[in-house]
Amino acid sequence: MKRRILVVDIGGSFVKLLMSKRVEREFASGPRMTPKQFVTQFKETARGWKFDVAVTDQSVRLLVVIGAPNRTLQTFDVPAAAEELQYEVASRGGTLDLRFGTSADASFMLTRNGVEVPFPSLLSWVIAHGAPIEDQNNLRVMDLAPGQYRACGGSGQCVDGVLAPGATLELRVPE
Repeated sequence: MKRRILVVDIGGSFVKLLMSKRVEREFASGPRMTPKQFVTQFKETARGWKFDVAVTDQSVRLLVVIGAPNRTLQTFDVPAAAEELQYEVASRGGTLDLRFGTSADASFMLTRNGVEVPFPSLLSWVIAHGAPIEDQNNLRVMDLAPGQYRACGGSGQCVDGVLAPGATLELRVPE
């Protein structure tokens, strides 16, 4: 089953919601926007879209993916009710080489320190860095935040490794 994933790009002036390359909506943001205001605006902007993860009034946790210029790609598991959020994004990361026996599919999952790193975010990060995606069996992701990574394939089997700043970690994803 193909998952419908919503990508949320939180910028300094606007939050963009993307369902595909051609389907995008946005709303104004800024440094004074609280998480509660974000959730309200998000729900209004995403109204009518169907995707596999929904934010409701009962949501207690959100997955935040930050990929800042001259920083690393990093994910955070945050409380939805937080009034103010401040995160230190690592300035120096490493390179993750993912090796798939067959091409990655919807069942692939990657985590860093127990927090999911969504596959669409990885692909967007790779493309933004101008790195070639040479084939469907290999993916090189540069400037990922250091930490403990776990990659799981469709069989449910996983492989683990630690990515250090300036280092390269190769994970052979079980099929």
